[in-house]
Amino acid sequence: MMSFICLDADSHRLIALLGDRFNRTIKNFFIAHYSLAERTRVQTVTMDMNAAYQTIIDIQQATALINNKPRKCLRWQTPVQAVSKPLSRW
Repeated sequence: MMSFICLDADSHRLIALLGDRFNRTIKNFFIAHYSLAERTRVQTVTMDMNAAYQTIIDIQQATALINNKPRKCLRWQTPVQAVSKPLSRW
């Protein structure tokens, strides 16, 4: 079985070594360890030629587009901005 190696591109520091390369394992790791705000700030992803990883990137990019679009129902805030405020400030 092949592993998934996650490295910091700037420091080349090992972030995680996952036991398999299944999409659900990789996606669950990032959801569990990084907030939505952190995941939407990602600008570049470098990956090997495994085509299965592309679906994870596509989902993350689509989510970032959706969560960073201002909405009239949120008083022209983005969803990321809206959820970062305490409910008492609405």
